[in-house]
Amino acid sequence: MRCHRLLLTLFGALTAACGQDPAPIRPADHNGLSTDPQFFPLAVWVQDPANGPRYRELGINTYVGLWQGPTREQLAELDRHGLKVVCAQNEVALAHPGTTILAWLHGDEPDNAQEVAGGGYGPPIEPAKVIAEYERLRQADRRPVMLNLSQGAAWDGWWGRGVRTNHPEDYAGYLRGCDLASFDIYPVTHKKPEVHDRLEFVGHGVRRLTQWSGGKPVFACIETTHIDNAESRPTPEQVRAEVWIAITCGARGITTSRTSSRRPSSKPGCWPTPRSPRRYATSTCGSPNWHRS
Repeated sequence: MRCHRLLLTLFGALTAACGQDPAPIRPADHNGLSTDPQFFPLAVWVQDPANGPRYRELGINTYVGLWQGPTREQLAELDRHGLKVVCAQNEVALAHPGTTILAWLHGDEPDNAQEVAGGGYGPPIEPAKVIAEYERLRQADRRPVMLNLSQGAAWDGWWGRGVRTNHPEDYAGYLRGCDLASFDIYPVTHKKPEVHDRLEFVGHGVRRLTQWSGGKPVFACIETTHIDNAESRPTPEQVRAEVWIAITCGARGITTSRTSSRRPSSKPGCWPTPRSPRRYATSTCGSPNWHRS
């Protein structure tokens, strides 16, 4: 009964906090990382910077990935809207002034089986190659590097890893090739019964990556639409539940995913309702220490 009352109290506080307007983004240090203790990254995956004002209204403060970019126009658009970004490293990004760029985005999901010329799939990228690319990125610029990993970070049975399915021991090596870790698993829209509707897999992935990395910050990618399953879509309650499972398990940032495609949508809508947990998240969980030596 006491646990039940506690959950009701937490839900009530969360519901009230979700109705508040997002706080303004504060200045950042020379590495592009916010020094504001109230800043908690709430991000969207590969969306159009032109939709920045509408995302800000939803509490979003960060973009992760820029379609066929970053370009000067994309970064200038994010500057105008006061939004941060984690993006690929190129000449345009390296020359961009200011602190809009929080971190560099490593190659996506190297732990998955990789397409090979002529069709089919080969093994995942070896951790040693991921580490070598990480060192190259860091030599060019000292901002941190984010590495997004597959659902194998949370579920050993993910067959998309090919010959390395059921080999979680690989992840310690991958995590040596980043400063910030990220992963995505989508339980509501998952087609396998072992995972479908088991929201706890989100927290399981956060905890495993935190442990395997020795405590590096972990971002959780949260499903908000059908993804690849036309028969299933998370409810607003399920989205909020996944977010809070991730945060209570130690996530230092949340990235929302609207679609499996890398192409940006022309419309915002990452949160199923115009509510934002940002203020409650920052007051409850504090701000991560992202400073790396």
